[in-house]
Amino acid sequence: MSEEFDLERRLGYNFSHKNLLKEALTHSSVLNEPEGSDLKSNQRLAYLGDAVISLIIAETFFKKIPEAKKGDLTEKRKQLVDDKFLARVATRLNLNTHLILGRGSERMGIHRETTALAEAFEALVGAIYLDDGIDKAKAVVLQVLKPDLESLR
Repeated sequence: MSEEFDLERRLGYNFSHKNLLKEALTHSSVLNEPEGSDLKSNQRLAYLGDAVISLIIAETFFKKIPEAKKGDLTEKRKQLVDDKFLARVATRLNLNTHLILGRGSERMGIHRETTALAEAFEALVGAIYLDDGIDKAKAVVLQVLKPDLESLR
C-alpha cells in the first residue's frame, strides 16, 4: 500500500489531482534542495485551508449551538483553528510521516514542529477544497474533527 493511499484512506478522501496532495505535503524547506526546483510548497494551500477550516467550524457551531452568543462562538472556533490543536490533529493523521522536507529541516526535526504540522493539515484541507469543493472539504474536516467537536459542546 502506498503512503499516499494510506493517508487518503485515513482522511476518507481520494484526490483526483494527486499534484494537490503532493503540494499540500511539501514543506517550504524542500524548495532549497536541487530536486525541489519544480515543486511548490504548501504555504499557499495552508492559507486557503485555514480559511476553509474556519468557515466550516464557524458554520457548524452557528447551526449546532443556536443559543450561543457571538463571543462564545468565537472562543469555541478559536480552540479548533489554533496551531497547537491543528498540530495534534495532524499527528493523529500521521502527517509527520508524509511531509516532504529539505534534508536540513528533516535533520532538525521540522516534521515534529507545531507550525509545520498545523500548516500541513490546513494545506490538506485547502487541497481538498480545490480538488473537489467545499462540500467534500466540509465532510472531511467534520469527520476528522468529530471527537473534538463533540467534546466542545
